[in-house]
Amino acid sequence: MNFITTHPIALLVAAISIAMLVCILRNTGTHDKPVSIIEPQDLMDYEHPCSWCQKEQAIKAQPHESHGICKRHAAMLLADARRINRAA
Repeated sequence: MNFITTHPIALLVAAISIAMLVCILRNTGTHDKPVSIIEPQDLMDYEHPCSWCQKEQAIKAQPHESHGICKRHAAMLLADARRINRAA
């Protein structure tokens, strides 16, 4: 009998090895594209600070600040509300 058919662990190792090789070959050369980096402070609106952005950046809110919400977090909250309403 064949070794792989009689030893399931060898079959599992062979399958995982083949899957890893396919993943490596598919991703070769895809990381050569330049990536634009967005720094967290680039997303801040200092005139109307977003409390969600400040929480992500571990910035403690000041008592005198009136917090707004940025477009990114407003869209996230709206999407969450829509998802919750559909689930209910």
